[in-house]
Amino acid sequence: MTVESLSYGLAAVAGLFAAAFGLRGRVPLKFGVVLACLLSVVWAVLLAVKPLWPDLQRTAWPYVAELARVIAWQAVLIALIWRDVVHEKSSRRGIAVLLGVGGLLWLFATLSIVAPTAGPFGPLIAFLVVAVF
Repeated sequence: MTVESLSYGLAAVAGLFAAAFGLRGRVPLKFGVVLACLLSVVWAVLLAVKPLWPDLQRTAWPYVAELARVIAWQAVLIALIWRDVVHEKSSRRGIAVLLGVGGLLWLFATLSIVAPTAGPFGPLIAFLVVAVF
């Protein structure tokens, strides 16, 4: 067992605990938070089994799981912001623009995973751009 596998395994366990606490407690956007936690668990498990299943790393599944995890957490954060600025039209327009830009970035990242040669930039750059967003 490598340190990497152990770290991702612990991240998966922590994600399960976070999802369980999210289900039990009074959490805003409970469904979104629990879904994001569970997607984080799937991502961590896929990376934890890397030494046991090396062929998995040659597929798109770890990248798809990472993208789904990032999108879920970003959606939770945007929904929390949207909820707080529901009465301010200018702020809502700004968030709508943010969602439009984010949607394009997510689309480019998805294209870079599904068809690496079709997208305008490679998968690593796509994930960097989505992470910065």
